[in-house]
Amino acid sequence: MRLRIEVDDHVVADFAHPILMVAIGNGSRVGGGAAITPEATPEDGKLDVMVSYSTSLWAKVGYAVRFRLGTHHERDDVLYLRANRVSVSGQDFYCSADGELYGPERNRTWHVEPAAFSMPLPPA
Repeated sequence: MRLRIEVDDHVVADFAHPILMVAIGNGSRVGGGAAITPEATPEDGKLDVMVSYSTSLWAKVGYAVRFRLGTHHERDDVLYLRANRVSVSGQDFYCSADGELYGPERNRTWHVEPAAFSMPLPPA
């Protein structure tokens, strides 16, 4: 996909390079336990943003292997940032939130709303 991604009003991806995947989370794991944004923590009030440029066949294979190990965000063709606000726009794209797929979208913005809800966490 070709997308424009803005993180805290700074363009971090434009339409020049194809993107395999974008993940935005305030927690490290998604359904099934996969650590898609492995450094994310709900306590810091930030969104973790992972943009994968792993679009060639071998890059996808390498990305998949590293994803299973939880180290995909350390690859050279992956951008990993923390933000307060993230906007994605461009070609039609689909989103998954808590396992619910929606879209197609052409423009979407996410941000953290402090104290919007409470969540009990297990003891550290």
